[in-house]
Amino acid sequence: MIFLKKEAKSKASYFVSVKDHLTIRRTILEALRDILDTLQRFHDFHQKRHEKAHKITQLKGLVNNTNKLIWRLRSGMPEVKLPAIRAPKAPKEAPEEKVVMSPSAPAPRSSERPKTSKPKSDLDALEDELAQIEKKLSKLT
Repeated sequence: MIFLKKEAKSKASYFVSVKDHLTIRRTILEALRDILDTLQRFHDFHQKRHEKAHKITQLKGLVNNTNKLIWRLRSGMPEVKLPAIRAPKAPKEAPEEKVVMSPSAPAPRSSERPKTSKPKSDLDALEDELAQIEKKLSKLT
């Protein structure tokens, strides 16, 4: 039995003295707070990732359902041959009018070029017709 007591005495605990124990405690607590913040952000990230995967699964289901409904709609509709769609024709440009200068007229300066009439677009022609109709209406009243 004496031999057993010697073994117990040899298992002594070691102590280390710490000079500024308050700053060490503060540093450890701040590190623990940072770890907890990081774990909380990771938990939020993990939860958002799970929600995103769930939303994507829902969206895929909606898209598949929509595609099935479109297929049913198209299969129920009679087939109709549509005429080929043509690209709109570009308006033909009128050839530029050449201004004939009489010998007695002074030559135009470089800043004064003879005005050439541009072809009217459909919108301009409609506006002109509308103005004529408004003039006739004002004469009637």
